[in-house]
Order: sequence, then C-alpha cells, then structure tokens
Amino acid sequence: MTSSTTFPGGRNLDTADVVDVFGQFARLLRSGGRLYACLKADGRTGWLDEPDGRRWYRVWNPDEFAAAVAGAGFTVDGVDPGPYVEVWATRSG
Repeated sequence: MTSSTTFPGGRNLDTADVVDVFGQFARLLRSGGRLYACLKADGRTGWLDEPDGRRWYRVWNPDEFAAAVAGAGFTVDGVDPGPYVEVWATRSG
C-alpha cells in the first residue's frame, strides 16, 4: 500500500503533532510501504487573514519536514525543496 498526501494540516500543526499524524500513517502501512507527502514551503509563519477567517500558518523548511517524517518511523528516500517541499519515504521495520 502506498500513501500519498498533500498534508494541508501540516501548515497549522507543531512538530510533535506532525510526527503524531505521520506515525498514524506509519501504523497503517506495512513494512516497506511508501509515503509521498508535500506541503507549501514558501511564505511566512504567522497569522493570515483569509476571506473565511484568520488562520495560523507554519512554513516548513525541507530539513524540518523530512525530520518530522523520519521521526514518525519512516526512512526518508528523497526530498525535493521547492515552493512545495516534497518527501518520499519508506516505512521502516
């Protein structure tokens, strides 16, 4: 099974919560299962007023995001640092 997500929640969560969410993905995948995740990596961290309300956004740098994925039980196979940081990973164990 392969899991793929654009993970919009990652822009609103702290590191511990992101590790927890990816840990839940890891528990769903068998050993060797693949994960692809990406989220927006440009902009600024802080409050943003949007048409439907005010939201907190966190901007992740590629190394931080890859470390969060690794901390959840994945082996990071690749990272693409662009306007959207993309991480490819394999479930460890």
